[in-house]
Amino acid sequence: ICYPTNIYIVRGNHEFGCLCSKYGFRDELFREYQDEVVFNFIVRAFAYIPIAAVIDNVIICVHGGVGPDVPNINVVNDIQRPIENFNMKVASSIIWSDPSTKVTNFEPSPRGIGYLFGQKNLFDFLEASKAVRIVRGHQFVPEGYVSLFEDRLVTVFSASNYCGTMNNE
Repeated sequence: ICYPTNIYIVRGNHEFGCLCSKYGFRDELFREYQDEVVFNFIVRAFAYIPIAAVIDNVIICVHGGVGPDVPNINVVNDIQRPIENFNMKVASSIIWSDPSTKVTNFEPSPRGIGYLFGQKNLFDFLEASKAVRIVRGHQFVPEGYVSLFEDRLVTVFSASNYCGTMNNE
C-alpha cells in the first residue's frame, strides 16, 4: 500500500493449481468460501503473473534459476501468458531450477523438473543478459538468505517455518 509502484510479484511453482491444491491453499479457500469457483479464479489469475522481473536493467528476479533453454533473460519476452502448466522448457527452468556448487554444467534436477546449474552457467546467462545478479527464492536456506557464486546469485527464503518442519532464521 505504501509503495504501489515498487512491489512486483514474480510467479513461482506454488502458483500452479497442482501445487497450491496439494499444499493446502485450495482447502483453505474452500473452508472460507465454500465454493470451488474462488480457487479456480485465483489459479487463473496466477497464470498471468510474470515469471521474471528486472531491476534497474541489472538484477534479475526469478523464482528458480536458469536452464539450458534460457540463454538470456530476453527469452522470457517470448513466453505467452497465461502459463497453465510446466510444459514450456523456458518457464519450467526459470521456475524450478536450483544452483549447485557441485555441478559444472546443467544437470537434471533431483526435483524431477528444472535443472541444477553451476557458476559457469550463471555467469554465461548474466553476461548474455547484461546483468550482474539473480535474486531467487526457490530453496530453503537456514539463514533466510544465502549468496553464491561470488555474490552473483542470492537466494532469499523468508518462510520462517516452511511446511511446519524447516525453521530458518
